[in-house]
Amino acid sequence: MSVAEAQPRVAPPALLPGACVGIVAPAGAVNRDEVEGGIARLEAAGFRVRLGRALWARFGYFAGTDEERARDLVELFLDPAVDAVFAARGGYGCARLLPLLDPRVLRSHAKIFVGSSDCTALLQFLVDHCGIVAFHGPVVSALARRQQALDGLLEVLAGRARRVLALPRSLRRGEGEGVLRGGCLSILTSLLGTPFAPKLERTIWFFEDVNEKPYRIDRMLTQWSQAGLWHGTTGVLWGEMVGCTGPEGSWDVWDVVARHTDPLGVPVAGEVPSGHGTGILTLPLGVRARLADDRLEFLEPWVAARSAA
Repeated sequence: MSVAEAQPRVAPPALLPGACVGIVAPAGAVNRDEVEGGIARLEAAGFRVRLGRALWARFGYFAGTDEERARDLVELFLDPAVDAVFAARGGYGCARLLPLLDPRVLRSHAKIFVGSSDCTALLQFLVDHCGIVAFHGPVVSALARRQQALDGLLEVLAGRARRVLALPRSLRRGEGEGVLRGGCLSILTSLLGTPFAPKLERTIWFFEDVNEKPYRIDRMLTQWSQAGLWHGTTGVLWGEMVGCTGPEGSWDVWDVVARHTDPLGVPVAGEVPSGHGTGILTLPLGVRARLADDRLEFLEPWVAARSAA
């Protein structure tokens, strides 16, 4: 039994100006100018920053070895001076860290973790194996060019964001309640058949991706169907699916989505701006929510009040 199955999920302490944000590169080697631009935005917003030791490292296409990247993540979680951990970028490599991480250690030092794209593997691990609410939001390298995304992120992490979201597009009407899980579809699919595959309790799934042709989305969703992973699904949210286009006259990505999700008989919404694309919306994962047509309501807090020093 995982830590998450044995105990209720933990909402980490809220993040407020003046706090310290740890920056880790858990996957690909970073573009220094982009990351420093994001750090400057965080500092301008009133936050202090602490860098992982391997942040600027390069090992092939990774930001350091698996062991170095896992060490940085754990050190920032354990550091009492660090209040939250933000991923510098995605790329590839987060799944390689999962066997090196101890869920009990991370849970006992629960704090905010923010990432997207390849960091979906870590978000999923934190939610389902550590029992910590995690945040699908912009990576640091994107913050310099996405002020609206940064503003929205900080509202969510402070616990001030709205509990009811109006979604851009309802694809199938209905109502369902469950735990919000998800992230980048191709990364979630890559976890199937491993010890780190998604849990199947009552779930509202959020899926997004970038530059995947409709037939590739179809292939991934077919794998989900044939693996029985729709069991317990109570709703589905889709991101903007940027660049997920096919040849003219063929099915588009929304045709593929409908063919796979309509038979589930659950509410489905699309074009949610989180992740690749505009990325203006940060979603707390691991939180109970209700999806009703084009409205998403969070049913419990995603951050806890921060204790006085």
